[in-house]
Amino acid sequence: MSFRPINNNEEPTHDYYGFPNKYKYDRTLDYQVDTPLLGNDSKKIFMCILIIGFLILIISMGSISGYYAWFSFENDPYWVRIIRTYVAVLFSPFYIFYIFVKTTVFKT
Repeated sequence: MSFRPINNNEEPTHDYYGFPNKYKYDRTLDYQVDTPLLGNDSKKIFMCILIIGFLILIISMGSISGYYAWFSFENDPYWVRIIRTYVAVLFSPFYIFYIFVKTTVFKT
């Protein structure tokens, strides 16, 4: 049972599904391929969800730390508040950890 001809001039004796080429019949309707639940792009969908979730996490951490840095010292001049907010947004994971330690451990 060969799927490919030995010489390039010969016709194959069997089709892709292993049946003899005696009759020309489209077997793709009888032998359909089972696809996964999400299709063939399940890895791509998972990566998109992961990336979107990570971006939402980064944006929310930046906004929370910026909000807290802006309103933590209301008597400071605006240029100091702007710089503090910029640094807090830039290093938001560390600033949120600092705020957590400051409020929870030291109770201030």
